[in-house]
Amino acid sequence: MPSLSLQPLNPPLRFTFALAYPATMQLDPAPSEHAPRLREAARVVLLDGDGRVLLFRVAVPGRDSGARPLWITPGGGRHLNESFEAAAARELWEETGIETTIAACVWTRDHTFSITGRRIRQCERYFLARAPHTVILDRHRTAAERAFLAAHRWWTLAELAASTDAFVPRRLAALLEPLLRGEIPPAPLDAGV
Repeated sequence: MPSLSLQPLNPPLRFTFALAYPATMQLDPAPSEHAPRLREAARVVLLDGDGRVLLFRVAVPGRDSGARPLWITPGGGRHLNESFEAAAARELWEETGIETTIAACVWTRDHTFSITGRRIRQCERYFLARAPHTVILDRHRTAAERAFLAAHRWWTLAELAASTDAFVPRRLAALLEPLLRGEIPPAPLDAGV
């Protein structure tokens, strides 16, 4: 497999633990009665040295227990006045304990869903990053995050393509393939749902 060459942001972004972020996420202040709340999020396509991608199996409140397992990349909501890149680095550290350089934004995703009776329109940016190791720590997660992120796994492209599990984005294997060949899009691609 060819080696993936990541081009870091200029200047490189490193998450600084001393920064204090507001506790509130970046949500629109007052959506109309029927409109979903807007939530901006940053996610990380984290690749290890073998070209595997890290995914979390999530436990979604109210989701049918008979549904296929659902896997997502690390990431989450952007705090008020926080850049997407900083949110990606912070979320990666909180969910995995990994601190690494956040590279290019490779995908975007706009999706509306309901959770615990609330409609959310989530606008996501996916950033590429390389894992310096594969040890995942959960000590920086809240109790709710520990419950939501039920398990983690490093997936190969072949495993993704052969799996009947559900992935976010749905076309994860197809989107990941060019990245593993070192083909970084000049502008972020729409990842679909």
